[in-house]
Amino acid sequence: LSAYVLTVNVQDSEIERGLESLLIETDRASQHGFISSELEREKIEILRMMEQRYAERDRTTSGSFAADYVSHFLYGGSILDMATEYDLYLRLLPEITVQEVNERARIWMEDRNRVILVRAPTRADLKVPGERQLRRAVAAARNQTLAPYDDDLSTAPLVRRPPVPGTVAEERLMDEVGIREWVLSNGARVLVKPTDFREDEILMAARSPGGTSLFDDDDYIPALTASAVVQVGGMGELSAIELRKRLAGTVAGVGAEIAEQHEGLSGAASGRDLETLFQLIHLKFMAPRVDSAAFLVYQIQARSAIQSRAVTPETAFQDTLRVVLSQGHPRARPPTSAMFDELDMHRSFEIYRDRFSDASDFTFYFVGNFDVDELRELTERYIASLPGAGRVEVGRDLGVRPPRGVVRRTVRKGLEPKAMTQIVFTGDFDFGQANLHDLAALGEVLQLRLREVLREEMSGTYGTWVRASGGAAPWPHYQLSVSFGTSPERLGEMTHAVFREIEALRNHGPSPVDLQKVREMIVRGREGELRRNHFWLQQILVYHRHGWDLSDIPSHDFRLAAVQADRVREAAVRYLDLANYVQVSLVPERDGAGR
Repeated sequence: LSAYVLTVNVQDSEIERGLESLLIETDRASQHGFISSELEREKIEILRMMEQRYAERDRTTSGSFAADYVSHFLYGGSILDMATEYDLYLRLLPEITVQEVNERARIWMEDRNRVILVRAPTRADLKVPGERQLRRAVAAARNQTLAPYDDDLSTAPLVRRPPVPGTVAEERLMDEVGIREWVLSNGARVLVKPTDFREDEILMAARSPGGTSLFDDDDYIPALTASAVVQVGGMGELSAIELRKRLAGTVAGVGAEIAEQHEGLSGAASGRDLETLFQLIHLKFMAPRVDSAAFLVYQIQARSAIQSRAVTPETAFQDTLRVVLSQGHPRARPPTSAMFDELDMHRSFEIYRDRFSDASDFTFYFVGNFDVDELRELTERYIASLPGAGRVEVGRDLGVRPPRGVVRRTVRKGLEPKAMTQIVFTGDFDFGQANLHDLAALGEVLQLRLREVLREEMSGTYGTWVRASGGAAPWPHYQLSVSFGTSPERLGEMTHAVFREIEALRNHGPSPVDLQKVREMIVRGREGELRRNHFWLQQILVYHRHGWDLSDIPSHDFRLAAVQADRVREAAVRYLDLANYVQVSLVPERDGAGR
């Protein structure tokens, strides 16, 4: 089936208006056509994407090859090697004219063979328009007198005034892992690791302690949404739409976040767009922007997404788990449409400016294929030039704690004959690398056992997931969760099997065969991860934050793989406390199965 599909997301009460607006824009394109600047911008974007794919052609993953084979099997067409495909783009894309695009658009936008599909949540207070109302919206769109689209392009530079550069005040080399640490003249720190894992990839992150925990409950929602409010506003003199146009053909992007215990940035760029990446970092601090119209759209879209989210059984399940694990703490309340009545654009902007007003307590991390001297020069120009007031902060402990004892809840929601259970063990944790190794090994062994028993032996589930983690902030704690899906009538049987395997680990530890399987899996996984930029970025960030020796990063999982059976059993006794866990199950609304 070949189809031309247009989609619009609207508030529940604006379905007809949204359809009308969508059709007005398609009619505008049909009447007046697209303009050359729009087409050229798309060509630049496509060619830039293909350039990156061509540069990384020798590092194509098995998953990408498999996806090509599946597509060929299902839909036909040729399987091309990257060099041939890139050459076709280089030769054919420039030949496409705006007249050809407009002719194709007119064919696709005809009134015949048109299907209008409305998807809306089932709610007693929601009136979904019928065929008559939808036809009326179509007619209203057709009777409009439309002006051609104005592709307004701002000529304002990204950074209007070149910043006065700072300097690298101190440098420390860690040659054994190829990492450099710079202390800048404004107090900020920068850790860099050049790699050759990918031809055209540079990743970055930045972290500063604090986050939403430093704000009172009345400011929680404005603080939580501050980065999103600023993101939709654009940067500097450019709106979000203007910025997107300006960056066409550029592979560089930076996003901000304000989490509970920290604020930070994350971004990526190609080698030739490295300076653009640094300019965007600079603007995130120096020129955030709000836009009242964009804020209103964000508020509407967010509220609509939350309303749609609320009707799914999985949402009710996750929300119940969240409330139980936090004991109903207001900072952990599930998102509702009413929360978006608490949005305050101006207060969010104030909070964002506060969190990003001082770069001295930020640490920046860069990993990828770059020239160190070039990156140093850009660091001095765009990061060392940021304000540094010497602020020292730590995140605040808000007192969110899981319950003690055994807590069980059953959520009855939905009609499909499927069930889901998540069992969460929590507690205080003596945070350190040795205990993290033991906890991680326990999680891997339990994952292996439950997969073999629940899926392979009992054929009761398609998947079982075990996640184990330990944290130092806001208090030293651990969490180990087991989750699985099954049919409602087998939920009790599967749950019993999970606890039987947990009991076995507590009493006897892992078998030599299972422990060896886990060791081999860990070693194989680490060998691949050591050639990934994402892995190194995350590991450097974690190790640096906790003050661990960065030179231990390459051997981290190999030390984990050396863990002994007795330590896994001791970890099972310590972390799988059968007198202290939360169990939440999801079953259909009408279900006679026992627990």
